[in-house]
Amino acid sequence: MKICNRICLICLILLIYGCNKSDDDSSSSMQATTEELLTSGKWYFESKTPGTYTSCEKSGYIQFRINGTLILESFDESSGTCVSLGEIAATYTLTNDRNLTIEFGSDTESAVINSISEEALTLQTDVETLNFDKTKG
Repeated sequence: MKICNRICLICLILLIYGCNKSDDDSSSSMQATTEELLTSGKWYFESKTPGTYTSCEKSGYIQFRINGTLILESFDESSGTCVSLGEIAATYTLTNDRNLTIEFGSDTESAVINSISEEALTLQTDVETLNFDKTKG
């Protein structure tokens, strides 16, 4: 009888541990929110339509921060050398997980997030489609 009770106790412990383990696995596979993906690091310029980026321009990035600010750094060729044009600070507002309003001083730009994942971001403005990724250059 003692052996049967011990076996039942061991089975119960294994069952409880197994249930807790599957709960932990499901929480780690939850989808990140648009804001979490947007603020997950630097988004490097990859391509745009219409037009293209040079390999130097692809060193530029935009980095959204959780506090509603962003940093934009652009690069351009100068005398055969790729140089930074400097960082520009701005603020942004994300509404409906799709609409971005970016304010650079007195200038305001609007964009729609067409798609976003851990590695790719596509924004649509009034005049172009901008593609970003997490890889510099």
